[in-house]
Amino acid sequence: MTSLEPETVESWDEAHSLTMSLTVRTLSLLSIKPYLWFDKGIHRSRSHMAVLVFSLGAYYKRVEIDPDRRRISVKRSYCWIFQSAREYAFDDVVRVAYDCDSIPTSFSILGESTDELDMFRVSVELKSRELVRLWTFYGEGAVATGWKGVLLGDAITDVSGDQGDASLGYAMVLCAMLGKTLT
Repeated sequence: MTSLEPETVESWDEAHSLTMSLTVRTLSLLSIKPYLWFDKGIHRSRSHMAVLVFSLGAYYKRVEIDPDRRRISVKRSYCWIFQSAREYAFDDVVRVAYDCDSIPTSFSILGESTDELDMFRVSVELKSRELVRLWTFYGEGAVATGWKGVLLGDAITDVSGDQGDASLGYAMVLCAMLGKTLT
């Protein structure tokens, strides 16, 4: 797991654009991320449509951040009948946690990774030390292969989802709304 500092990383794609295949194309459709919107001052988010479709509606999640009530509300539905709802007070939040992992999905003839699936997690840590995961942003990642990778069969242009930038943006909005730091 890697923690990313907001002071040093403006954009996940910018930070890695010089080390990918020769060029990188970022496409939003290569990401599975929550649908986010503001409604009457409340920041709302819900599960991505692909999650709803692939689970046949069996899994659904909704997160609301209400600055007037100073509460974070997390609602989940499992298998259409099991539901959970939790609320967390802004004052109970110590920090906003942001981390990432990647899983290799393809390899060169030398056994080196040429592609990956990225996962960026945005969570809040409570005073009780509980880490509450709000969202995980998934998507196609890009791997540092350069000319060597291209000569060994990797594409000249790699494609990547926008999950890095989307998750960092969500984390920064969350920090601003909660008045907390990002770690």
